Amino acid sequence: MTNEIKSTEQTTEVDLDVLPSIPVENYDLTQRQLLAAQLIVVNDSLPRKGKGKRRSYSEIAADVGVSRETLYEYRVLPEFNRYIKDAAQVIANDYVLQALANMKALADGTFSGTPSIGANLFFLNHAGMGNTKQQHEITVNQGGVGSQVSDEDIARIIAKAEQTADTTE
Repeated sequence: MTNEIKSTEQTTEVDLDVLPSIPVENYDLTQRQLLAAQLIVVNDSLPRKGKGKRRSYSEIAADVGVSRETLYEYRVLPEFNRYIKDAAQVIANDYVLQALANMKALADGTFSGTPSIGANLFFLNHAGMGNTKQQHEITVNQGGVGSQVSDEDIARIIAKAEQTADTTE
C-alpha cells in the first residue's frame, strides 16, 4: 500500500506495506494525521542504531508535509495516540504469533531435522504439564496426636523417598 500526500511544496510517497491492516475509518484523523501516525509506528519498530535506524521527528514531519511543531501537536491528540497504540498492539501480536510458530518448528524438528527438547519443554510448561519439580508432603500422626519432627528427620525421610523414586524409574 502506498500513501500519497500532495502539498504545495512536495509530493511525499512512503511505503506502508509493513503496517498492520487496521481499519482507518475507526479513527477520527485527517489524512496527514493518519500518515504521521503510520510513519511513527513504522519508525518506532526500527532499531535505534545500525541499518534502518530510526528517523527524527523533523524528518517524519517533512515527509508528512507539516512542521515539527505540528507533529508534536498531533502527538497530544487522544485519537492519534489511540491509533498508534492499536497499531503497535497488532504488530506485537504478529511478533508473538511468529515467535510461537518458530518455537513449534524447533519443537517438531522442522528447522534442524531434530526435535528440540527445550522447545517441547517450553510448550509443556506453558500447557501446565511440564512441571519437573516434585513436592512431598509429610504428616506424622501418632495415636491421633500430631508429633514434632526434627529437620534431620524430614531430610532423612525425603532422602529415602527420593532414593525409592530413583530405583523405580
